[in-house]
Amino acid sequence: MLRTENTTGEDRCQKGIESVRHLEKWADMKDLKSLEKVEKFIKHCNKDVCDTMFWVRIYPIKQTDCVSCETTIDGAPVRLPCSHVMCRKCFHGNTQLKEYDCPECHKKFPEDLDPDKTDKELEMKKYHDYRRRCNSFFMEVVSQLCFADGTPPSKDVIDKLLSYITGQSKIKKTGRVLSKELTIFDDTIDPTPVVRSFLLQQLMQTSSDHEIQNHLSAYFTLANDVVKGSTDPNNTVELCLLVLQCMEMMREAVPYIVCDSDVLDKIDHIARVRFSLTVVARHIHRLYGTSKKSMPDEKIRRMFEAATKLCDECKSPWPRRYFVKQLCRCHGIDSYHTVIANSEASFLRWVCLPELQANENVQSPQNDWQCRVKLYLALHREICMNKVTDRSPQKFSEEGIDFINQYILSENCQLVTDKSFAQRLLNNEVWKLKGNITKGMELAQQNVFCLLTHFKILMSEIPGKTTLLTPLQKIALDPISMVNSFFPTMPQDEIQEIKEALLAARDKLLMKILGDRTETGHILGRATHLGLITAPERQLNRASFAILRLLTHISMYIEQIQIYSWSVNKTQYRRGWIGRYILEHIDLDMTSIQNILGKNKDDILLLIHHLLAKIMEEHTMAVIGEEYPADMCGLVNKKSRSKWEEEFAKKYISPVLQNMDQVLKQCNEKK
Repeated sequence: MLRTENTTGEDRCQKGIESVRHLEKWADMKDLKSLEKVEKFIKHCNKDVCDTMFWVRIYPIKQTDCVSCETTIDGAPVRLPCSHVMCRKCFHGNTQLKEYDCPECHKKFPEDLDPDKTDKELEMKKYHDYRRRCNSFFMEVVSQLCFADGTPPSKDVIDKLLSYITGQSKIKKTGRVLSKELTIFDDTIDPTPVVRSFLLQQLMQTSSDHEIQNHLSAYFTLANDVVKGSTDPNNTVELCLLVLQCMEMMREAVPYIVCDSDVLDKIDHIARVRFSLTVVARHIHRLYGTSKKSMPDEKIRRMFEAATKLCDECKSPWPRRYFVKQLCRCHGIDSYHTVIANSEASFLRWVCLPELQANENVQSPQNDWQCRVKLYLALHREICMNKVTDRSPQKFSEEGIDFINQYILSENCQLVTDKSFAQRLLNNEVWKLKGNITKGMELAQQNVFCLLTHFKILMSEIPGKTTLLTPLQKIALDPISMVNSFFPTMPQDEIQEIKEALLAARDKLLMKILGDRTETGHILGRATHLGLITAPERQLNRASFAILRLLTHISMYIEQIQIYSWSVNKTQYRRGWIGRYILEHIDLDMTSIQNILGKNKDDILLLIHHLLAKIMEEHTMAVIGEEYPADMCGLVNKKSRSKWEEEFAKKYISPVLQNMDQVLKQCNEKK
């Protein structure tokens, strides 16, 4: 039974909506008259709401006709800067033709005019929410009542539904067929052609073979008219893929689909081939993709022979490539390599892609840096951490360490590109100052320097020049370039906001006296003079702010030799003192995070290690290619710093904090 949660909460419409709850009891929604009554009712409710919300509350002067098409505006009007109003259908039609002038007075309006951005955005938001509920209600009427009992409605109803997904442009110069979502409202035209699959799926799931031929041909013809009006030729391909995917979702392929252009017939055959190759991939993995080998029976062998004939005689590499993709996607790359090892069998020779050599592990170059990070961390854990005590069980003998050393430093090990850093890591000399693992080191110090080493390795290897990580990378690896930058989480003078308030009050004299006193670099002073973080700062909550400050101080520790002369209030300090200065801040930050989250320090360390691991995991090629503005990457002013802090916390820190308990549980189970 349909509920009323998809409809508006307006009191004047609520009583009418309640009467629609029992549609399936007293109305045959497979008949056109019943559907038209529902359409008439929803449009009546929409008009009532529009009159109240727009013509009474927003636009007291009632101009209900569009100045372009001169018809009554049914939905939310578009108010131009000249105060004339248009219907949305005409407005979108004009903007598509790049005609940015009022049809009535011919005054120009901005090209980027957003009809939803008005001085009454709250009313507009409420109206869009109402329209969304109406559309959701109508979609449920179609899916649950029009296509009820697994049978399609009458032909008249189907034709009516097909008319809902397209609209005719009101612009006389074009008369284009435009797309819209499945809705009874005429003003929801898409700026670009979008063909929805909802109605297509309903037709295919409920129609017989004979009915599908007619319904699908009508759908395809109508949808093709939509994409033909676009200048992008790929839209036709996307339409074919849409139909193809809907066919693949069916348990049985639609047989013998007839179309004048034979396009649907080709799509039907492609869907059958893709399904067949997926079945072949499943059986090949079962027989040859694991360590347990078995021989196929006669039926399976004939299926393999048919697949061989298809890939060899179709004169296209794509069936074979699709098979390999499905095998790797469903069962893993190892399964594909195991199958290749058995490809000497006559019915398996076709599985080898010519562009890939058999028995060769093909590694993606963009993941080499991740492999190096994991290798360095493993070497630090297994070799450096054994320096703490003589009684700890050695994982490697001295001969084993020498062998690893010789191999990594040799030319045969192409994975390790920075031989100098690898040498220092193997010799437990990662840090030029305090930080290397020594005999008898306290557990608390071990934990901190393991975190510092993890961060240093990650920042040294992670690629990308203009990503969200760039400010921390620059502070860690190129601190000289950040001399005049505004370090993350540092206090700032809010004088600019005060200036704006004074400007509004026209107090120019006081504005000349005031000046922004925010300093660049690290301006906190000694940690011993500070308290714990107890309040949120700028756009960050307390936890995100404390974690970001910790990462900032860790970045400063990486290349402390370079930064000791300028980063701390531009004052010269002794070389050994700067290390202790930053470590004091790191300890204070850890305590702040511990108090904010209510966890012990071991849990906080696990959480930060997990955060660094997630940063590496999510640093894909798309992220590497990101191009954030130079002011954000260099933190050149307060505004860019605040924006960067907000973006970094939203992308990396917040997701970890939201699942903190689950993350800690999983990390503790792996220990």
